[in-house]
Amino acid sequence: MKKILLGLLLCVGATLFSCTTTDETPIFGDVYGIVSDLKSGEPIRNAEVILSPGNRTTVSGSDGHFEFTKLEAGQYKISVEANDYENNYRQVTIIPGNRISCDIHLKQVEASNIFKVTPTNLNFGSTQTQMSVTITNESTRATD
Repeated sequence: MKKILLGLLLCVGATLFSCTTTDETPIFGDVYGIVSDLKSGEPIRNAEVILSPGNRTTVSGSDGHFEFTKLEAGQYKISVEANDYENNYRQVTIIPGNRISCDIHLKQVEASNIFKVTPTNLNFGSTQTQMSVTITNESTRATD
């Protein structure tokens, strides 16, 4: 009888022990967003999105979407660069277990801020048959 009782107690104890769960506290969070044109609201594809600290980078998709996952809690800066747009950034606070939305709007660069033409006027007069101008890229981006 003692052996049966001891066996029953061991069985019940093992069952209770195997049924207990531990609540795991999340240690990571995520951030996601859409890069879009400030005026039109249209998504901007292929924008470079940089996360600091950590210097992780990604590129926005055809719908402007970007995402960084498994980030430790803390403050981050998300910088965005795209051709023909002014750079922009936002600060976010990552909270473990949360997905933080961080949409970023970019302002289109005016064409006059990209190129500088010198001189702005050419006066051929009656004897000039050739003149030259200098076109300088004033942008931080390469031209295609």
